Amino acid sequence: MSLLLWEGHSLAYVAEQAGHSIATLAKHYAGVIRELEDKPRISAAEAIYQARASVRGTQFGRARKRRG
Repeated sequence: MSLLLWEGHSLAYVAEQAGHSIATLAKHYAGVIRELEDKPRISAAEAIYQARASVRGTQFGRARKRRG
């Protein structure tokens, strides 16, 4: 759900996708919403790419690479 928020989708949209009320979503994702407030919005695909790139060369990144 945080990727949908990062993409800039509304709370109403993300809550609907998660099957939650807006209040429940806001309660559980308040920290994420606050953290992303001043960050530029990027696509979920780009966020995933960046996260994967950040672990390349680490033990986790090497283990994932061998399996993939």
